[in-house]
Amino acid sequence: MSKQKSSERQPISWHEQVQVRMKEGLVLLLVVLSVFFWMVLISFNPKDPSFSQASMDAVPVQNWGGRLGAWVADILFSAVGYFAWVFPILLVIKTIQVFLRRYQPIELDSKVLVIRSVGFILLMVSGAGLAYIFQLKPADQLTNYNIIGETLGGIAVSLLNSQGASLLLFAAFLIGFTTFTNLSWFNLMEKIGKYALVLWERLASNFQDRQQRRAELAEQAAEEMLEEEDELDAQPVASLKQRKEPELTSFSAMVDTADTTSGFDQQPAIAFENVSSLASIRDQLVREPVAPVSGPKIHRVAPAARPAPVSEPAMHVAPVVAIDEPEDKTEVSVSTRFIRRPASERTEPTLSSLTLEEDYLVTEEDAFDVAPLTELDTAIDQPAPASAPEVASAAPSAASQTASESLADMSVPSISRSYQTEQPNQFAQWQPSTSPNLVTAQTFAAAQPVSPAAPESAVSQPTIGPATPAMYHPEPVASAPITPMTTVDRGLVGTLPPLSLLDTPSAKAISYSEQELMEMSHTLETKLKEFGVQVTVESVHPGPVVTRFEIELAPGIKVSRITNLAKDLARSMAMISVRVVEVIPGKTTVGIEVPNENRQIVRLVEVIDTPEFEDKQSAVSLGLGHDISGQPVTADLAKMPHLLVAGTTGSGKSVGVNAMILSILFKSTPEDARLIMIDPKMLELSIYEGIPHLLCPVVTDMKEAANALRWCVAEMERRYKLMAAMGVRNLAGFNEKIRQAEMAGQPLADPTYRKQSPDDLPPTLTKLPTIVVVVDEFADMIMIVGKKVEELIARIAQKARAAGIHLILATQRPSVDVITGLIKANIPTRMAFQVSSKIDSRTILDQGGAEQLLGHGDMLYLPSGTSVPTRVHGAFVSDEEVHRVVDAWKQRGAPDYIEEILVGEEESEATMATDGEEDDPLFDEAVYFVTESRRASISAVQRKLRVGYNRAARMIEAMEAAGIVSEAAHNGSREVIAPPPVKD
Repeated sequence: MSKQKSSERQPISWHEQVQVRMKEGLVLLLVVLSVFFWMVLISFNPKDPSFSQASMDAVPVQNWGGRLGAWVADILFSAVGYFAWVFPILLVIKTIQVFLRRYQPIELDSKVLVIRSVGFILLMVSGAGLAYIFQLKPADQLTNYNIIGETLGGIAVSLLNSQGASLLLFAAFLIGFTTFTNLSWFNLMEKIGKYALVLWERLASNFQDRQQRRAELAEQAAEEMLEEEDELDAQPVASLKQRKEPELTSFSAMVDTADTTSGFDQQPAIAFENVSSLASIRDQLVREPVAPVSGPKIHRVAPAARPAPVSEPAMHVAPVVAIDEPEDKTEVSVSTRFIRRPASERTEPTLSSLTLEEDYLVTEEDAFDVAPLTELDTAIDQPAPASAPEVASAAPSAASQTASESLADMSVPSISRSYQTEQPNQFAQWQPSTSPNLVTAQTFAAAQPVSPAAPESAVSQPTIGPATPAMYHPEPVASAPITPMTTVDRGLVGTLPPLSLLDTPSAKAISYSEQELMEMSHTLETKLKEFGVQVTVESVHPGPVVTRFEIELAPGIKVSRITNLAKDLARSMAMISVRVVEVIPGKTTVGIEVPNENRQIVRLVEVIDTPEFEDKQSAVSLGLGHDISGQPVTADLAKMPHLLVAGTTGSGKSVGVNAMILSILFKSTPEDARLIMIDPKMLELSIYEGIPHLLCPVVTDMKEAANALRWCVAEMERRYKLMAAMGVRNLAGFNEKIRQAEMAGQPLADPTYRKQSPDDLPPTLTKLPTIVVVVDEFADMIMIVGKKVEELIARIAQKARAAGIHLILATQRPSVDVITGLIKANIPTRMAFQVSSKIDSRTILDQGGAEQLLGHGDMLYLPSGTSVPTRVHGAFVSDEEVHRVVDAWKQRGAPDYIEEILVGEEESEATMATDGEEDDPLFDEAVYFVTESRRASISAVQRKLRVGYNRAARMIEAMEAAGIVSEAAHNGSREVIAPPPVKD
């Protein structure tokens, strides 16, 4: 064999042997050069004597390649910079190519050498230019570094900008790499695709093989299971009558022996007689036709023949049990599922056979829905047979008596079970007191009347009536849980709910460690220095949501430069947003607030369970949240005296309003503060319905909202009259005077009361509570009602502070047509959550900043009397907490509504206004002009009749009330409805 192989080899010529040895020598040379260049580049030291570094000869050379290596490395780094590392990589590529082609003849083609050289030069030059553009230069490198890249890149950038120059040089790099290495990109992609397809085919083949093996194993297991079931079906089935009668046990003992492996709570249990497996039941039902059941049968299953848990689909079961007890007999009507058995094995039931002492029950969970539902009426007119002495002599236990009594009065609805492949084990938690539907043999036995004087022969077998189909009742839909009506606990009246109703705060995780804060401070200084701003970080204040860095600017640097760099700082520090605080009161530093990686949730209990909140004497104290340093922030609504809240959807505005309302509920009783809630969205404030603080039900109809605001104006005027008569300046002084009079035993009478008769007595003055009007969505109310609401709100905001009436207006549309100048001028306290633009922030706060907030409770709070907002992270309140507080207040009292609040007086006022304006001597002339010219313009009437603007406006409104002109549209125009006058 070896001789045949040697004879087949072709002799290699001497010339070919020389070429092969030359290529092997070339490979060794390239390997040595590659290693040499790696060594000199790795061990390069700029201080070594070299081309760009002059030094004494006595200086030791650190380079591993000696003085020659230092010179080579210095020249490469000075010429192409970082791309000097590509040079040994290219040598390695060429070494591999020569090694793979070592048996091919050497061809020295000058054109090929020129092309490869051009490719090499293009590759190195373009790579050096890319290194210059992307600033790949170490900080401690030579001055003359990447000379070629700096020259070429500088020219390219000046002509094409950095993006265009990068694209051009990258294309040149790819062309040079292809030309030098002779690499075909298309062949490379084809090979990648080929190997990917081969890998995919192998994975798919392995997956199919595993699936096939699993299917074969499953089929083999199924065959073995069928063989076992056939062997079990071949065994004879023993009759129930041949077995020894066990003693009856109590109902609780029966429950202990019941099967707890499957089934639903409150389901009747059905037992089968000596059934070996569920599969045998199914086969028996399939082989034999279904016949009407001659009598109710309740059977047992031997423990040894207990079937293994199977995941058979549970079918629909509609058990109906109805038991009535007349005076002379007991009728039992049972409709359930029965299993078809041979006629030879079917026997009539007796009380002695209905025992469940041993073994266990097979519940209806393990039965199959194959037999029709039937209703069996069994009338038992005779006492129990004497053949069952245990039943006749033994008195039923307490458990069985209870079971029989509850079963006699029980009506079990039909139950429709949905299809499921596996049923959970719910009998494991079964309790006798909560599962009255478990129908067992002992239940029937306990329900039979037993007469000791009756002989054995006097007992007849149960009479079975004709089988009638049971009516199918669908499963009733579970209704929503009805909240029980909360009753008032007189022992709690006048007390405040405990703070334990609120959720306790979780453990606070540290946002940044001290080392991380130092690193961030250094990064902030470095980034600002890159933008030409010299700063120094003076202090750091970490908070629950944001961390503030207070920086000191170098002399001559304006704060506006820092503000304009906010987005650039956020980008360079990889933050979602950075907020610049230009002025920090009492400090000369500038604040830069950056968001924390792990935000902390501030609970309401962390704010109101603090001395800052508890020490406030005002009944309308508000807990807002925590500031950037984690300190609680509270406010007094009486000093605001009104609050404007605005923010986009999802910014935490509604949660903030709920936190303010709960702050009032934890601080004051209904005698101290009352609420009027206006909820146009019918979702946010309806949860507070029924608390004793409400003056009226939560208003959802905007016409009623206008009436409520109008009532507030009237109440404000009434309170001012009372305070003027009492000689006090505000509500606190009025209540103090009332308190002193009551303590002295001389209550004050109402000085503004007008007697209807001489015998009338004026009512006694009582303490007046503070009234807080909460409007959840102010924009919707203005959209529905119109500008009339704006006038009412402006009037309340102007005068109601001393009268103890305060407004909390919230809106998610902070536009100038909603938050008008009239409202802003009278509501100096604002609260801005996250908004979408700087324009919206200026609409709320008259300055920017709200667009840089983080949402979810992050807000800017602008108190009255200052122009510097405070950043606060609002307290979080869950719906469960609100429900608990509302239920607690419902236990402390019922609401005392004032019906006049929601009753309007628009019709009477409009009628009075119409009658008054129609008395104007120029009204008829104005009507004639409007109907003739078809122009319902106030200015036109003013010019035509030469009257004042207010008089012309009143006449136009009188025409609107009379039906001459229509209502004003959104642009103020009106349509003339009345026909033109008839001309003579």
